[in-house]
Amino acid sequence: ADEIMYNEKMGTIGEVLHNYGILLLYSSYNTIENNNVTTKSLFKEYTFPTTDCKNSVVGIDVYYDSNYNLIQNNNINVDSLGPYAYGMGVLGAPWGSSITAINATNNTFTKNNVTVKGGYFATGFIAGLHSVYTLVEDNQFTVSAVHNSTQKGDYVYGLTLEAARNTTVRSNTFNTSGAAVYNVEIFDSNNNELIGNDFTSIGSYLYGVAGYRACDNTIISNHFSLKNAKYGDVAKAVHSDAIPYGNAGVLLMYDSFRNNVTLNTINSTAPYTVNRTVQAIN
Repeated sequence: ADEIMYNEKMGTIGEVLHNYGILLLYSSYNTIENNNVTTKSLFKEYTFPTTDCKNSVVGIDVYYDSNYNLIQNNNINVDSLGPYAYGMGVLGAPWGSSITAINATNNTFTKNNVTVKGGYFATGFIAGLHSVYTLVEDNQFTVSAVHNSTQKGDYVYGLTLEAARNTTVRSNTFNTSGAAVYNVEIFDSNNNELIGNDFTSIGSYLYGVAGYRACDNTIISNHFSLKNAKYGDVAKAVHSDAIPYGNAGVLLMYDSFRNNVTLNTINSTAPYTVNRTVQAIN
């Protein structure tokens, strides 16, 4: 189950995973710096996610009403052939909570070196539900996934914004590889800034930025180098993304309005540099 019983005082905490290098939970004004963080699963081979197996491995995570924390100058290595692997992230609240009741505000992630090697799914950084005013700046992310010796893993994300608000992602470097690569996914997230980042990726299917219900976001002066290669097919599971895998520099889907996409450099062989579906026309 996606919950852990900590002790009688704290009780059971929902949506908490089972393998973290460092976890801040209901914790504020902490500094996490100059650490070597290594998390590794015991899976010996690629493991597809099922209802009974949703194992996740995480480097550093900031959870639930944790505010004004500084995570800097850490070396983070996550290695797992289990279903899900995450480098760093912040989550403000369990799903179903009000943003005014519980959130995670003003957390900073800077100058970290993050390497994630996954199987089915791997992501460098995720800002989740009710995370507000998160700063992600001047970090190095290397994210890959492997199925076997001839095929890459299924889903790779450099950066995921999922129900996040007012995130600033600035001057980071992302290197990504996998079957389906989403360098940046913006899902149900508004008023975020993506400025001056460098993305280099190789895969069967590549997005520079993919947005779904993404509004009022600013995407300025980023560099995307997207190289297609025969890295294998993409397996579909319960997780499978709301944004179908494909090829585009920037893709904006379904209720994505008033986004500012300006002065970006996109090197890609995709049929569309910027693609908007009929539900995202502004």
